[in-house]
Amino acid sequence: MDFFLWFITSSANPAKSSRAVKGFVLALAPLTMIVFGWTDADITQFAESLSNITFWVLSAIAAAQVAYGLIRKINLARWSAGF
Repeated sequence: MDFFLWFITSSANPAKSSRAVKGFVLALAPLTMIVFGWTDADITQFAESLSNITFWVLSAIAAAQVAYGLIRKINLARWSAGF
């Protein structure tokens, strides 16, 4: 247990994590790519898919908010803009 604490705590500031742990966490991404055989094209396709999903979800939320706001304004007859 002492080795584990020695390894994960910083030598300069024991309240922070060590540089070795940060380097290990950073190395997980390329190691994962090697283990699973992912290429740059696979990662690019995943990023594009994730961005498309995010775009459509946020667009749907925005459209729902606009529709809800308009329906609520019409239902409550709040025409404060001078109409």
